[in-house]
Amino acid sequence: MTKSTTQNRYAVCVGLNQALGVDGVLKCAKTDAESVHKRLLELGFASENCLLLLNEKATLETIDEALSEITINRPSKNDLVIFYFAGHSMPVTINKTEVEDTSQYQSEVFLTSWDFDREKIEQNRTYRQRKALSMERLRNDFFEKSPSRKVLFIFDSCYSGSFFGPAYRDGAIIDKVQGRIKEVFLVDGDNTARVALSSCLPTQTALDDGGNGHSPFTEYLLEALQGNSEALERNGWLTVGSLFSYVAKKLAIGQRPVKSGVEQGSFELLYFPEKDLTAINITSTPTSSPNKFDANIRRNHDEFYPASKQRFMQQPCYGARISDLEPSKVEDFLIKQNDFDNIKNDNQAQLCVALGLATEDGILNNAAVLAFHKAPHRHIHSAYVIATAESSNPGKYIFDNIKGPLDVQVEKTINWIKNNLRTITEIYGAEKSKERCEIPDLVIREIGIIS
Repeated sequence: MTKSTTQNRYAVCVGLNQALGVDGVLKCAKTDAESVHKRLLELGFASENCLLLLNEKATLETIDEALSEITINRPSKNDLVIFYFAGHSMPVTINKTEVEDTSQYQSEVFLTSWDFDREKIEQNRTYRQRKALSMERLRNDFFEKSPSRKVLFIFDSCYSGSFFGPAYRDGAIIDKVQGRIKEVFLVDGDNTARVALSSCLPTQTALDDGGNGHSPFTEYLLEALQGNSEALERNGWLTVGSLFSYVAKKLAIGQRPVKSGVEQGSFELLYFPEKDLTAINITSTPTSSPNKFDANIRRNHDEFYPASKQRFMQQPCYGARISDLEPSKVEDFLIKQNDFDNIKNDNQAQLCVALGLATEDGILNNAAVLAFHKAPHRHIHSAYVIATAESSNPGKYIFDNIKGPLDVQVEKTINWIKNNLRTITEIYGAEKSKERCEIPDLVIREIGIIS
């Protein structure tokens, strides 16, 4: 495998839970930036090359200086540059003083800072174009001008899919962006890339709290940076492409991330040698323990049971242990079998093999983990329900993550829906009324998709 040509690695992480003059206090933005910064240091980024700006430290001046230093002044062409932002971003009308017809208003999305000044952005053209953190300025002054050939901007904020401007909002975003950026960045050599990952479409807001102390987007980003096998290529590399595919797959349907930019070759970020399936020694003797898993078992198992030819429920769920299944649920499943009296059940491992829940070497399948594991989401990361409902405050929402074995999730979800349905009282005559539950169109659409 070709080694990465990256020399030095630089990063700026910014996290703001609130900003001057912006309604709403976020729960997770500060923690998200701290966690990404910490993970990058654990991965070998030098502390002197990583800047972290949080809340009141993240002023317009300090963010601007950090971006100038990390994206422009320090890196050379073979260095990796990462900019991560978590906080409010918002569209601001930029020609309000120039036109009277509101239908001609134009807007630009701006990242907020601790001292965000919306009024000044609207009224002062010089400030707006040369100082404020518009997506256009970020793109022109930092993203495009960095001497590095490996630049990654990550935005976990509302409307952040607008990084390439309003001209790209109405339709084929990726095609137009690819065409423009190739004109700017096309250079000779492999592994050259400048990519922006945005947590949502230009017209969407990004969820702040996924229930685990992080926004959903950053939670999945961190899982990928931890080396989650689902986010890696078979050769053990986390690439920008595999990272985006993983996050896009995990996010709920109501929040669609955007990847824009250009890559020559593969934009390789991190290498996890222990996850490199192309470097496994298949001549080693696998362990006979039904609950112990190593790379040799996985490789040998895949040769006989290729996952691509199996339905999802029958595919192996590596790392899940038979001892973590709930015995009572497995026994209930046994009793429902027509020939349960003839099924050997001297121990849990033998029973799981006999019921088709595990292979002879103790590897559980996805069906067993979903139905009988105490915490299936630990191994199948989408195996939980994200429940959302509008609160009593208009425009505000409540969220809940419902986890556990599949039957428990179903029962809890039904109860959650019953408890959070909005009841409407209709009056249809003198002293006559009736109540009905309002089921939003979005819920009906989601149910249709699931069914």
